[in-house]
Amino acid sequence: MPRTVTRSSEAAVEIVIPELDQATSPFSGAIGIQPSAAPARRHIPDTDLWVFPLALGARRFGRTVDPRTSVDMLDRYREGGGNLIDTVDAVVAQRSEQLIGAWLRARRCRDDVVLATTVGGGTDFPGLAPANIIAGVDASLQRLGVERLDLLFMRESAGVPVPLEESLGAIDALVQAGKVGYIAASGFSADRLIEARVLAANGLPRFRAVQSSYSLAERVPFEGSVSVSANAQGLAVFPSSPLNHGVLAGSTRGDGSIPASVASRVALRLNRRLHRIRSVVDRIAADHGVPSATIAIAWLLARRDVVAPVTGARSLGELQSLMAAPRVTLTRADMLDLDRATL
Repeated sequence: MPRTVTRSSEAAVEIVIPELDQATSPFSGAIGIQPSAAPARRHIPDTDLWVFPLALGARRFGRTVDPRTSVDMLDRYREGGGNLIDTVDAVVAQRSEQLIGAWLRARRCRDDVVLATTVGGGTDFPGLAPANIIAGVDASLQRLGVERLDLLFMRESAGVPVPLEESLGAIDALVQAGKVGYIAASGFSADRLIEARVLAANGLPRFRAVQSSYSLAERVPFEGSVSVSANAQGLAVFPSSPLNHGVLAGSTRGDGSIPASVASRVALRLNRRLHRIRSVVDRIAADHGVPSATIAIAWLLARRDVVAPVTGARSLGELQSLMAAPRVTLTRADMLDLDRATL
């Protein structure tokens, strides 16, 4: 097969991206997702960004997901209408960002993709000190081989307190330099969201979105003061860990789709409440003829202010089940049953 060779910004790394040959595309069979059937994109308020209702978490790419499978998933995601790729500024994601950058250049699709990344939560440049924010953004830009990050999530690190005004000041410089388009909060409390809004009223960059751990199995603490604050500020919501680390995807059934090591860890997380939730999710999934993971994502997409859950996949099959969620419409009875099981 013809190949396009692109080199990342680190000279020692060479990443080969196979050309996408439509005649032999691995997505042309029965499980292919046709672009004409792609779900409507959702708007991030007060921005020019319209995104697919599922953000593809890519931090595993090139590491626990081999490079070829990673490229296939990026192609499949784009073919299905996906345009929001999420990574993180951390040593574990360096290979991922290099691979994504090589893919963007090989497919010549940078302008069609919304790139999101997170600063502050990694070990390379921990916390939101101005110098670490700038260094983290520059490192991501270099690895990706792009000039701009469309959406930058700021994540606070425990034990590394920094005045928010200083952090936003550094972000303002990056926005003015054209390196960052819009900013968002990750893991912020309601009080910190309110503080950020006050600072924005005084001229500093304003959050346009918030990312928080949120799923059928973990509705608190998001559904409370954080949700109220996000709604009052008109923030788009990006749920992280939407499958509760695999619990809501049926990871312990022993069907071979999930590695045994992962399944065993998930089994330890299960308790009576989670078994009850899983049972309801499984039943509704059977009613709709879709995998359980599809229902877990579809429930989030039916919640107020949710724009796109953020999650990754280990295989094309997993990606297919995730991308099917926007096409599923849960009934009122489905929503009530899920509420009873989870509240």
